[in-house]
Amino acid sequence: MVRNLIHKGKLIHESTLEGETRSHGLFPGHINGLQASKNRFLLLYTTRGWRGSDDNVSVICQIRDGAYDGPLVREVCLAKSINDWMPFDDGKHYVKAHLHPLLFGVPKGAVINGSVPLHAGLLVFMWHREIRELDPQTGFMLHYKESIQKLLDVSVTEWMQVRLNDSEDDFDIIQPRQTLRQKDHHLGYPFCELETRRMVLTMNPPVSFNSSGSEWIGSSSYEDIARTSRVATLRMSFNPQTGLYEWTDCGPLSIAGMFESAVISSGQGAILMSRIKASMDAPKGGRVAWFKLNDPFGAMAEPVYPEQPITAAPVTAFRCADGLIRLLSNEPNLTPYPHERNPLYVWDIDPDAGFRASNCRTVFDSVAAKIPIRDVSLPVVDQAKVLPHVGGNRQIVAHRVRPKSLNSPFKTGVVISDEEREASGIYYAELEYDRDYPSAWSFE
Repeated sequence: MVRNLIHKGKLIHESTLEGETRSHGLFPGHINGLQASKNRFLLLYTTRGWRGSDDNVSVICQIRDGAYDGPLVREVCLAKSINDWMPFDDGKHYVKAHLHPLLFGVPKGAVINGSVPLHAGLLVFMWHREIRELDPQTGFMLHYKESIQKLLDVSVTEWMQVRLNDSEDDFDIIQPRQTLRQKDHHLGYPFCELETRRMVLTMNPPVSFNSSGSEWIGSSSYEDIARTSRVATLRMSFNPQTGLYEWTDCGPLSIAGMFESAVISSGQGAILMSRIKASMDAPKGGRVAWFKLNDPFGAMAEPVYPEQPITAAPVTAFRCADGLIRLLSNEPNLTPYPHERNPLYVWDIDPDAGFRASNCRTVFDSVAAKIPIRDVSLPVVDQAKVLPHVGGNRQIVAHRVRPKSLNSPFKTGVVISDEEREASGIYYAELEYDRDYPSAWSFE
């Protein structure tokens, strides 16, 4: 049970890497994290620019000591964005962009059933690689709808597998970066057993699907040639012969119109949550869809649409340390402000009562916190992630803060200030529980 919600301030202000700093016009955007060993913690995030919507560029990983908000040990770039990418024989330059960074794995040295398993310490990084076009006249990114075929041709999910080195201050690469494909689907299309053309990673990382952590279950959005979006589960299984994880299984595709999903473990089954694509264009947003899956790789269940929340913003969901499922998003019918993505809220979700949402709490209100983003720039507080629990009575929620304007004439038409640029970044809060809860992993 949550007793309090304590905001802690900014978690990542900027990257330390050359070419990824604020002086290069970039700030931290999407984020996820995990515990990598007893004393090392990872934050995986993308850097982001000011050239319009979804200007997500490179994928960065921080190794931190002692806690998610502990001292920085090292920062490495896993996927570098470039502005002169030429994947086609058309003489044009494109932006190689990256978004939705995810990671999973059992920490190094974790003890399971009395011993440290072979896969402990093998960590998987995943992200979506996207192609974007810049308007040569304005320098702003063209809308996705203007690049549909190009998206289908070169937009892929990439992944790599690593282990911490002996000094735990860097990674040994076990599997270099490559396109994610289901086992036995090596080249071309289809890239998995589903009848789909394109896969876009969700914002929620995979969750452990068995007690040993040798199997993980996640979900993604899948699009056909017409860009009709559906969601489905996927299973990542550790192969002791190769010493690597493999994408081994897909669940069935959902009904059309679903995207940006999350999987929550539930006994032998799973719960699938999905944002509804049409809600993005609805004046006051739309409901969230929930699927109760007795077998995540069997038949797809019928969706349930609870009354709350109503949202047009990104939605994430997690099973928290106290065992409750919580959903995080914005709510245009609750906000006192002119933009629907501030404040950021969290709800308790009851899967046994039609996924009813209750106990709505404010995670962060940028206006109340006096973050210097003007009303005309429209403050945005979203993309919330509950990081895996490491023991005790507090659990971290990381999220981003930025202005909607992004300097783009297609947004608010407002030019952002230097102060608003500096305020943007990754912030975090702590869910304070009524008692201590054990860590997700134990160590010798």
